[in-house]
Amino acid sequence: MDTIAEQERHNINGQLDFFTLAESHENTLSGSHGTFSGGSIRRSAPDVSLPDIPEFTPSERMLMEREATGLYLSGHPVTACRAALEKLRIPPIGDITADFSREGGPIRFTDGQQISLGGIVTASRMRTTKNNNLMAYVTLEDDTGAMELLCFARCLETGGSYLTENQLTVVTGRLSVRDEKSPQLLCDTACSLKTLTEQPDTLPAEFRTGYNYRTEDDFRTGNSFRTEDHSRTGNSFHTEDHFRMGNSSTRGKIMEGNTLFLKFPALDDPKTRHMKLVFQMFPGTVPVKMRMADTHKMYQIRAQLHKALVDEAVETLGAENVVIR
Repeated sequence: MDTIAEQERHNINGQLDFFTLAESHENTLSGSHGTFSGGSIRRSAPDVSLPDIPEFTPSERMLMEREATGLYLSGHPVTACRAALEKLRIPPIGDITADFSREGGPIRFTDGQQISLGGIVTASRMRTTKNNNLMAYVTLEDDTGAMELLCFARCLETGGSYLTENQLTVVTGRLSVRDEKSPQLLCDTACSLKTLTEQPDTLPAEFRTGYNYRTEDDFRTGNSFRTEDHSRTGNSFHTEDHFRMGNSSTRGKIMEGNTLFLKFPALDDPKTRHMKLVFQMFPGTVPVKMRMADTHKMYQIRAQLHKALVDEAVETLGAENVVIR
């Protein structure tokens, strides 16, 4: 008991008395260094020197704002990288969500479209699938909006370090729109946004190609575009307007034939995903049989046997993999 009482006495002696501090401050102002009161001497409180520390950087300040309020107040971390994202034709997330919210349906983006996005990771939730594989639900946000990313095991193995909270990240994948929900991105790859802005030449090819979207100016002027890699390799991935309007050599040309046979490398190959988008632009009744080289499985859809469709298939797959019968 004596030990406990002694400890309590030490604790009380070590505590600050705000009233004593106020009186000591008055004594300091009056020039008195100490006064007697009740047999004890009250001395003025010592001056407290505060360290001169540098200001927080803008990024540190914005992260603290987000942690405290859930919002970025003084700016947004992606704003400084916007020029680099626009140079690589990476669309703002807000443009995508706004396009899918149109009453008449989207005109610039489509379900299943391969695309790249840049932003900061604001949330990441890990889950285990039925096959005991890891997957993550990641929220990517830029200065125009936010989108949920679905990241499966292969993506997490190669780019999981870029999909943690507060990471500035660039991702590629396929847009997915289901049951009136907001668009999601099925993420294939991820890399650092800092790498993109400081060393763009070191990025993998998938981050420099496949930005198959058009700006508002492209739609107003009717311009088609080709990415840098498309120009270098000679690939011509046409836009929806190209097929809808056609050109002088393809407009109105329906080819003769009963069935279109196409051979693809694999079901998840970028060429397969590209042609699926092209088929959506040519609804029709002619059977299109698609054979996968890796599994030898056959898939069938129906489309219009338009010359523009056939020309695009030849250019994408090669003439030896396109047959009309």
